[in-house]
Amino acid sequence: MMDKVIKFRKIIGQTLRFLRTQKRLTQIQVAKKMGCSRPNVTQFENDGLDSMGIIFSFCEAMGVDVREFFAILPAMVDSNGEFRVHPKRLLEILRKDIEDVCEKRGVKAEVSIVTRILS
Repeated sequence: MMDKVIKFRKIIGQTLRFLRTQKRLTQIQVAKKMGCSRPNVTQFENDGLDSMGIIFSFCEAMGVDVREFFAILPAMVDSNGEFRVHPKRLLEILRKDIEDVCEKRGVKAEVSIVTRILS
């Protein structure tokens, strides 16, 4: 059981690193926004987190809604519970997000274009 907990913590850390790099933020920038040091951010990304409060702080520092973090988390794990970005699953998440934005703005033509591009 403890191995699974450690593995899950690492997956959380790796997912946070993935999101940080996607946002083009450095560890120093995130650390400043969190009020901690860069080595702390490195530790969070390498060893994972055991506190929901830190997950919320990390997401807030990156400008990521915590729901986005938890929505993307399943796309980061393979069937063996190992960290691996599944491009197809990630595209499904992105497609849904893009379609939602287009629908809210009333831009239906772009939805079909985006769907064809991502397919």
